[in-house]
Amino acid sequence: MLERMNDSEVKAYWENITNVIPESKLKVWRALEAGLKKHQSTETSRVLLKKKAEAGPSAETRIEARRKRVAARVQARKRSMNVMYVGSVQCTGMVRS
Repeated sequence: MLERMNDSEVKAYWENITNVIPESKLKVWRALEAGLKKHQSTETSRVLLKKKAEAGPSAETRIEARRKRVAARVQARKRSMNVMYVGSVQCTGMVRS
């Protein structure tokens, strides 16, 4: 049968249980815990970035990329219209008909 402990025995038990792991070992465990939390945070961020990359660009990103391509084509067209060659002579400026 189980024996019942009196209050002083219970108090002594809990005081002893707090000293099972020496302070030097607790420092190691605390450092490991901090490192694991940082690692978990890094891995969580990595997984989220991977999911975002696998999902592809957002609609806003695709629209912005298209705007840039169109703007580049417009600029190229403007440059080609401003420079014309007549024979081997380069003429600049808009040519109007």
